[in-house]
Amino acid sequence: MTKLPRILLAAALLSCDGDGGSSGIDSGLPSEKKGSEFTPDDEAALCNSFSKYYLDITADSSHHLQCVIEGYYTGEGNSMSCQTVYDTCIKEEPEPREDVGVCEFRFDFATCTATVAELEACLKAQSDAAAVASEAASCADLSKPPGDYPAPAACSEIEPICPGASS
Repeated sequence: MTKLPRILLAAALLSCDGDGGSSGIDSGLPSEKKGSEFTPDDEAALCNSFSKYYLDITADSSHHLQCVIEGYYTGEGNSMSCQTVYDTCIKEEPEPREDVGVCEFRFDFATCTATVAELEACLKAQSDAAAVASEAASCADLSKPPGDYPAPAACSEIEPICPGASS
């Protein structure tokens, strides 16, 4: 069985919201600290808090999305073949999800002047959008890749000060 495409994971890794815990992502970093001031330990803290949140909110939809994606790519481009692959896949045991601390941010911290609060808001919004897209994925709509979604406003808003955040 194929693994969840890295493109979805990478996209989800682009958003976050400030410290204080109200966002669901709490890196423990000062909310006003800029990305350009991050140390490798700061990047790891943000990555860990983001990936834990992402894995938690997508726990229920992950296997479903994985099976739709498998059907999408191996179902010969039509919904009936996709559904056949999906039906077989969904009966199988889900693959373990152990990606906590594995992040592929699409922005460069060195050139990102967004604050921790802004980054955490973006990452949370991306995670939430990924969860909704995962749940909505279906073999009935093969016009776009499963799990695809537009950049959330929280990410688009910081794009000028953190290039790549809305990618």
